[in-house]
Amino acid sequence: MKDDYTSDTKTPAGVENADVKNRSRRQFLGQTAALGGGMAAILATGQMPAIAQERKLRMLVWSHFVPASDDELERQFKEFGTQNGVEVRMDRVAHLQLPAVLAGEVQGQKGHDIVNVSNSNPHLYSNHLENIDDVYERIGNAGGGWTTQTMGKGDDGHQKALPWYFISFPLVYRKDLLAQVDEAVPDTWEDVHRAGAKLKKIGHPLGIQLGHSADANWINRGILWSHGAKLVEDDNKTVAVNSKETVEAFKFVRALYKDCMETEVLAWDDRNNNVCMISGKCAMHLQPDQRLSGGGAQRCAYSRHAKPGA
Repeated sequence: MKDDYTSDTKTPAGVENADVKNRSRRQFLGQTAALGGGMAAILATGQMPAIAQERKLRMLVWSHFVPASDDELERQFKEFGTQNGVEVRMDRVAHLQLPAVLAGEVQGQKGHDIVNVSNSNPHLYSNHLENIDDVYERIGNAGGGWTTQTMGKGDDGHQKALPWYFISFPLVYRKDLLAQVDEAVPDTWEDVHRAGAKLKKIGHPLGIQLGHSADANWINRGILWSHGAKLVEDDNKTVAVNSKETVEAFKFVRALYKDCMETEVLAWDDRNNNVCMISGKCAMHLQPDQRLSGGGAQRCAYSRHAKPGA
């Protein structure tokens, strides 16, 4: 994140040593192995020059649902610090708390050097993030190019963040329960609706959170897109959500909720659908299934399938 260093030996970002006064954080990072705002840049860098000795580098990320992922990320970050003579510190917060923490750091003009931003945050905080076009281009070229040119862009057209990872939302389902209601693996949203209605009648509802959570937004955006709706036009500026396709998508979600789910989903957060599946109650949900990566004991036969309509 942006900040101008002063003559104080301890800067607002926690980077010490007076010889960096009047350098922006981007300049400092650029002179210390060209770190640029994403883990790919961190992990790909070489040795730091002498000016970077005895520096502190702080990174803010969200707490992963799989603790082993946090452990590995911290191991890599510490390894980088050891190799380059930099004191590092990684802070983690719950993902739903991350927006408030970022807003607080912007308000106070102090905080972490590298931050985890997602969704619209690179655009929202465009004036508070350094331009990293050079790092974006270098890493993209080394990896064969980016699949999209809009991810991580600021409102000024410059790259403000690096794509770090992608989380898919496949349909996770109980094979035994689908067989019990004489249904095949769903291939479309209509299949999910039909099978879900049958499954609810035997006490195993569909579990898609519709409460205040990130997953609820991501899943429902997928349903919007599957019905031909969109949030913005191709210029990434003009709001386009008010359309007949959006209305049809909302009609479908209402029918899906009424026929296939229970009222508790209106209060679910990002973990409740996993709890419902692990407990044996839910028959289907849309989610990266944490049970496949340390989320809990496998108590039933289940499988994953591409999101219907995707």
